Amino acid sequence: MLLSEKIMSLRKRNGWSQEELAQQLGVSRQSVSKWESMASMPDIQKIMAMSELFGVSTDYLLKDELEELPATAIAVDYAASSGQVDSSDPAAASTVGSTTDSTDGGTVGESSTDNASTSKTVAPKLSVSLDTATEYLDAIARTSRPTAGAITLFILGPALLVSLATYSEDALYFDPMHISPDAMGIAGICIMMLFIAAGVGLLILQDMKLAKFKQLKEASLELQYGVEAAVRRRAESTESLRYMQQAAGVCLTILSAIPFLIASYYGTGLIFALGFFVAAILVSLGVYLLVYSGIIRDGYRVLLQEGDFSHDEKSNKRDSKSAALKYRPIARAYFGTITLLYVGYSLITKDWKSSWIIWPVSALLYHIIISILNALEKK
Repeated sequence: MLLSEKIMSLRKRNGWSQEELAQQLGVSRQSVSKWESMASMPDIQKIMAMSELFGVSTDYLLKDELEELPATAIAVDYAASSGQVDSSDPAAASTVGSTTDSTDGGTVGESSTDNASTSKTVAPKLSVSLDTATEYLDAIARTSRPTAGAITLFILGPALLVSLATYSEDALYFDPMHISPDAMGIAGICIMMLFIAAGVGLLILQDMKLAKFKQLKEASLELQYGVEAAVRRRAESTESLRYMQQAAGVCLTILSAIPFLIASYYGTGLIFALGFFVAAILVSLGVYLLVYSGIIRDGYRVLLQEGDFSHDEKSNKRDSKSAALKYRPIARAYFGTITLLYVGYSLITKDWKSSWIIWPVSALLYHIIISILNALEKK
């Protein structure tokens, strides 16, 4: 049982409203409401005050595994309900408060000290409070949709270019405006560049919004009390929806093969252009759902240090990051050259429907080159 649940249970056991408990603790009713909903955590002074007020130990309040109400609290609760305890009786007061003396002042902060002394990790851990975790997850939720939308723009931009280029081959025969294929190709390039520019702009804006949380992905984290349970509960509440989004994304990506096969049958012209663009729309929708749900999932994994964001993976990434920085100039020159080759070859040959293959080939070739360079350096 979590601290929030224990506060609510003990408050109701005493027949107090949130406002009545707040008055006795000297806080606002909103503070008590946030404690019970795990929107925030009480500080150690308020925990000690509740320990005395409820007649329980701080151990009972802070340790999730302690779910049974202590016998002292039950006895005092029974005596109070039967009128056997006088609030002015010092003996009774000492009975109610005696359960706190063995734990006060030593519970909070002790575990982090012990862990620090026995930890094998050289890098210091970053402490994460419940407020920070909530703020990070809210920021992830706000930026996930624009980020996924930017990826779809990267897909739709080249798809529009290919569709317009292939459509222009038949446009001369039935287009009343008599737009030349060259003009159609230039229009496609402009539209593609606009889509890519918009996508890059969206990614930069979302990256700026998440810049303050960059350390969460890189540093080893130490979650404060209640944070892990709150994050897991929030993750479980969205788990079924994320699974549905991932399934729908995969299905849409697979179904995109149908209009693409129909387009391939015609080979060129208006039918091919429409089929190819419909296939691209289905792919972009599928990718949108996969990226969106993946970003939300990774947000939880960052805080829980699972999967690619576990302590071991972070250590490996820190080691490889320095190596990757050495090849950044090579990457810029490489992909800049590929872009010039792609645009130049496509404009000269007007073979837009085939020249796109340079992108997956160049990406695969880049990883092969980097792997070879890393292997030679290790030798």
